[in-house]
Amino acid sequence: EFLSVYFSEQLSNLQASGIVGLSPYLPHSASLNGKKMPRFIDQLKSQGIISRSLFSLYISDYADQSDDKNATDSHLTFGAYDLQSYASPGAQITWNSLHNRNYWTVLLSSAGGVSTPW
Repeated sequence: EFLSVYFSEQLSNLQASGIVGLSPYLPHSASLNGKKMPRFIDQLKSQGIISRSLFSLYISDYADQSDDKNATDSHLTFGAYDLQSYASPGAQITWNSLHNRNYWTVLLSSAGGVSTPW
């Protein structure tokens, strides 16, 4: 089953278990007729489509980009990352430890200048 969302301000009522099966951990329940199903990213690598089991995701700040010449489209890249597309010149990647191995999450102390409750 696949799910597509064009734009949403609230995802709490969304009935989905992930985006394209990109969880960092494959649960034991991910099987079909008793056969363990490989993660999507691992299938791409094993078929030689990408050279590294890696993906990057950029989610734009702009809901409607038609009026903003500086707006950047959201995009998902498999097998690599492209800092030039969505980072300031000279930026470096900050690698964070996973807070929960079932989801791509990191702990934040604030977001947009507002302290987070967690």
